[in-house]
Amino acid sequence: MSFFLSLCGIFFLISLSTYAIPHILTWLMPQQNFLKKYGRRGVKPWAVITGGSSGIGFAFARKAASQGFNIFVVAYPDEHMAEVAKMAQDAKVEYRSIAIDFADGPLSDIQRRVSEETRDLDVALVFLNAGICIFQDTALATENNQRLFDANVSGNVRVFFSLYPRLASRPLEGNRRRGGLIMTSSQVSFFPNPFGCFYAASKSFWSSMATSLGPEAYAKGVDVMAINPGPTETRVFTNMHDLDSLKMFRKFVQQPAAIASLVWKTLGRLRMFSRDAGPLTWGCRLVTKFMDSYVMYALFSMAAHKMSDYKKYIEGREPKPLVHCAGIRQVTQSMKA
Repeated sequence: MSFFLSLCGIFFLISLSTYAIPHILTWLMPQQNFLKKYGRRGVKPWAVITGGSSGIGFAFARKAASQGFNIFVVAYPDEHMAEVAKMAQDAKVEYRSIAIDFADGPLSDIQRRVSEETRDLDVALVFLNAGICIFQDTALATENNQRLFDANVSGNVRVFFSLYPRLASRPLEGNRRRGGLIMTSSQVSFFPNPFGCFYAASKSFWSSMATSLGPEAYAKGVDVMAINPGPTETRVFTNMHDLDSLKMFRKFVQQPAAIASLVWKTLGRLRMFSRDAGPLTWGCRLVTKFMDSYVMYALFSMAAHKMSDYKKYIEGREPKPLVHCAGIRQVTQSMKA
């Protein structure tokens, strides 16, 4: 029995150290200059950011602009777009944008517009970041979840189809890399998220995509990674109720600039195709290392319907309508019908 326990301890230490060491090493490394890493002589490269008008996306845009990248933002059409334009002007870089709602309208139009309006640009960085979040009863929130899936996955996938082939065929110069592809995932990509299952599934898509595409793309000279933040000071929670669970996690809230900083430290280094960000994400990952998923899922199934959030905001209540999607009136009316 003691031998078995010792063996389990050894396996746990191996699992823990192989997880912690790459994170610690990249955290200790200096920030990279992406312009030197992915730029080409005589050509000013562009960074394309979906959801780049606020939150983490805006932090990506600001960081890229500070290193001399021109900025192309694909984001929801609201007043925040002007803030990105002002930021780019202050950084003395060019700026273009497409104002579009991923959750409303033909997906093919997204791919066509991105392809056409970036055709003349040397795109070196692509950030697939746009997304929304909801906390609702999945059985009652069909339309909201469809919109969430389109915003978080389908719209970003169309941008991916437009730009990744160009990254993979971009000319190489010396020891420089062709480009970088960054996907904004979440800690819920690997942790249960009852009543937010479509949000969790949408983020799992990008984590899986990055870890599968990463080895393939690396050989082509393209660096890929998913960043998995915990709670972050962004507009992603606009559609959320005033949840007790979120209040509890506020002490762990990260700033978008810190997420961007980790991307600049990590992308292309140590073949890290997925990077956890923040103490809450690290803690959740550690739970998965000493507790089997079957046990964890069983515990969540016993506790989910006993949560105060469920009793206050979910049980017997209509879904809260989305407020950052065009066509909100039609959605609201269908809920009241």
